[in-house]
Amino acid sequence: MRLITKTFTILSLLFISFGYLNAQSIIAEKSFDVSAGESLYVEASGSDVKVSAWDKNSVEVKVKGSKKTASKVKVDIDRIEDGVKVTVKKKRSGFFDWFGGAGGSLVEVKVPSDFKLEIETSGGDIALYSIKGEKRLETSGGDIKLSNTKGALTAETSGGDIVIDNHYGDVSASTSGGDITVKSIKGNVDVSTSGGDIRVRSNDGYVNAETSGGDIMVDLDGKYKGINASTSGGDIIINLPSDIDADVLLETWGGDIDCDYPNAKEMSVKRGKYEARFNNGGVKLYASTSGGDIVVKER
Repeated sequence: MRLITKTFTILSLLFISFGYLNAQSIIAEKSFDVSAGESLYVEASGSDVKVSAWDKNSVEVKVKGSKKTASKVKVDIDRIEDGVKVTVKKKRSGFFDWFGGAGGSLVEVKVPSDFKLEIETSGGDIALYSIKGEKRLETSGGDIKLSNTKGALTAETSGGDIVIDNHYGDVSASTSGGDITVKSIKGNVDVSTSGGDIRVRSNDGYVNAETSGGDIMVDLDGKYKGINASTSGGDIIINLPSDIDADVLLETWGGDIDCDYPNAKEMSVKRGKYEARFNNGGVKLYASTSGGDIVVKER
């Protein structure tokens, strides 16, 4: 319940944040004709970035902010050989201006759905909608949100949450200080956080989930391709279909193990360690926690 509540809170805050910035005035804007499969590059110091797909063979870029923000930032929007590049930096007028970014601005871009993206912002949020191309996203202090996306994804934030909703493709995502929520995904998932919870609902693909200080929940609704889940300070809950073939090893050094799976052939059951074969056995399922409980059950 705590994980679900956090997820709705994260989504609400993200939508409120972007709604506020959308009400601000346009600092700079440009449009370019493009070809399918090109790339968008964004380097935005302290700005939020929102990218959505449309059905035109063009890219539209709008940079928004207050009048105060407009006087303090330098914006470059350029057509380059393989796509479009957007740069938002704070103007340097004195020694102390070298510290801080272009806070309070929003980079809003519309691209063809198959565009590839490379986005980097030092202190803002990143939101993507209906993008099908490969994506590399990085923010030092913000949240990352994706909805209805396809293609390989690499996402990294040092201080925020990551929410991925309805994705087709492999995912590699990490955060040093937030939660990770992956909902309705077809593809391999590799996620890690140093200080938050992880929740993954997988339809098809391998799941690797690691956290140093939170809980892990994995809900599999589809073909089983392996699960590795580990946490140093939380609980692990794994929900599975009744027909998976897996060799299972569950370990905890400070809690209990509860395996309520109907087609389990138990091989070894000890305090803090459980080994079994689900159905015919096969791809490994491993879960470990240093200080919490492990629950595995049929969904």
